[in-house]
Amino acid sequence: MKHERNVDGLRQSAKNRSQETLERTDKAINKLVKKGEKITFQSVAKAAGVSVAYLYKYDEIKQRIDKLRKQQFPIKELPKTQKASENSRSAVVKTLKERIKKLEAENRGLRDHIEVVQGIAMQVTDLKQQIESLEAENLRLKKKLEDSDRIIAPAKLQTVDDLKVSPLSKKRSKRLSINNKIQFELDELGIKINSTLSKLIKSVPEELVLNAIDALKEALTNTEVRNPSGFLAKAIKNNWIPNEEYVHKAEVNVFNEWYELARKRGLVIASQSSKDGIMIYTNDEQWIPFTEMLTNYPIETIR
Repeated sequence: MKHERNVDGLRQSAKNRSQETLERTDKAINKLVKKGEKITFQSVAKAAGVSVAYLYKYDEIKQRIDKLRKQQFPIKELPKTQKASENSRSAVVKTLKERIKKLEAENRGLRDHIEVVQGIAMQVTDLKQQIESLEAENLRLKKKLEDSDRIIAPAKLQTVDDLKVSPLSKKRSKRLSINNKIQFELDELGIKINSTLSKLIKSVPEELVLNAIDALKEALTNTEVRNPSGFLAKAIKNNWIPNEEYVHKAEVNVFNEWYELARKRGLVIASQSSKDGIMIYTNDEQWIPFTEMLTNYPIETIR
């Protein structure tokens, strides 16, 4: 019984000391507030004569000290000068971004202009090559014409009887019976038309005959044809056509000859290749397909 009374006494004594400590801490906080001193866990612990750990043990005391500390040190607003500085910085950033956009737009414009200039330069180079090719072809044709004149000149001095051939008027009438374009191609190839070949040419469409002539030209470029007339007759009968590569090359040659003649007559200004074929830029500022221009202005009419 005596031991139990001692325990109760100790418990009561501890309780009294705890209460005294709490009251002392509360008084220390009130004192610091009245003096206007800083409220921190360290300052309260020192004024109350307790440890900082003791203050953290009681939530009520901890919350009160934390609240008073925040009231003493409120979040200050930025000075007006600092706000003005940030506004100025934002204005500078905005101006620089606009300048960057403007410079990027100018760069895009310059790149587009450079591409156009490079395209024109390439076109000029192509035109120079075409001119050189046409000039070489022109010299070749002139030489061929001179050689023909030298051969024909002596023949003009002979009479029809001396030559023992049909009158020229009869020959001309026979030649006129065949399409001029076909006749021109045959003359270029040096093919003489006999009655059989003439009947065959007249019996089929012009396009079929021209395809057969192109097939003969392709064969002549690749091998030796001993009988061109016989080859042409067979090509017409069997509807032969040249391969696409030869056709493309032939079209380019026709374009080169036609373009130079059209340019000298002031019909065209420029040309360019496209997915739809060669396009011609006319003197009235229109892009027209070369095939259409060739139909409207055949080489024979502008030569």
